[in-house]
Amino acid sequence: MPDPAEVARLLALARGADQRLLLEPEARALLAAYGIPVPAYRVAETAQDSEQAARDFAAPVAMKLIAPGLVHKTEAGGVFLNVAPDASLAAHLRLVERAGPE
Repeated sequence: MPDPAEVARLLALARGADQRLLLEPEARALLAAYGIPVPAYRVAETAQDSEQAARDFAAPVAMKLIAPGLVHKTEAGGVFLNVAPDASLAAHLRLVERAGPE
């Protein structure tokens, strides 16, 4: 069931930030606000967060860069698929390296 108040809140945040595109977490939140199921995910800001998230999922995970202006993650080398929990720390560090300086 759609949540009109949450949809309005999310869109207002994006408009307030003068965003033309939503980042993946924002897009997932918007889909969920419309009642569209989204797979479980977690945003990890540190390598340790990535490792813990992968262990919590207890299965291979997809890891993606999230950055304003990064629309085509795959072309930028910002996606790793089928990452085992014990490889997630190294994968996170490689993604950070590929992201370059902020």
